Amino acid sequence: MVPLTFQYNYRVGAYLEKYLQGLSERKILGVRCSECKRVLVPPRSACGQCASRPDQWVEVKPHGTLENFTVGTVAIEKGEIQDLPAPVILGLIRLEGADSLLMARIGNLEPEACRVGMRVRAVWKEKPEGNVHDLDHFEPAV
Repeated sequence: MVPLTFQYNYRVGAYLEKYLQGLSERKILGVRCSECKRVLVPPRSACGQCASRPDQWVEVKPHGTLENFTVGTVAIEKGEIQDLPAPVILGLIRLEGADSLLMARIGNLEPEACRVGMRVRAVWKEKPEGNVHDLDHFEPAV
């Protein structure tokens, strides 16, 4: 087997571009649907509930509730499964002010201590780079 590496450029579109700009300013932006009034984070150009086009930008709180999670012990790199040096927790978070769930890494927490319903808060990268990694992870809110 010969591993192949591909490099490509991908335009995220106007909605995610504005979302990423917000992350670089340590803000979490969503869009409010004009019909059903749901706030979607990350923002999307169509509401999954009523198929309308969300048109109002809103900032949501950088903290919320962990609704569900999974613990990963492997990663796929260049098509091969690699053991991770430590388990990684991925969570679905309902931020205050949002109606949809945001998937993010949960840090500063052992997997055994992770619980559905726990309060979490955003942890930002020290120097923003204008990408999705500016929001580094979420951690338990104390």
